[in-house]
Amino acid sequence: MSELSRKMFRAETEAVRQHLAEQEQQTTDKAAGALRPATNTWTIEGCYDSDNDKWHGLGGTYSDHDEALDAFKRRAESDSDHVKHFKFRLVRATTAYTVEDEIEPAAEVQP
Repeated sequence: MSELSRKMFRAETEAVRQHLAEQEQQTTDKAAGALRPATNTWTIEGCYDSDNDKWHGLGGTYSDHDEALDAFKRRAESDSDHVKHFKFRLVRATTAYTVEDEIEPAAEVQP
């Protein structure tokens, strides 16, 4: 198995784990009466300087995991010379909504 195939397998395995974790989180949110369920977005990042390990966003943000994974694979499999010097990663951002405090208006005085 080539190094690229191993990386793609690991990325797909991680994607399945993330999907299962998302489903579990949504179930937990519903059971806890969360304000609204957590939302996820994905971004592709690249690192061209492994000594400094500085990651930079490459392209846009995806709200659909399959679309993000396809874009990730296309970028990693590109034959472009500059791509051969990049490390890539697919990053998921999860936004959770939680009510921290609530204020109710004062009751009106009835005449």
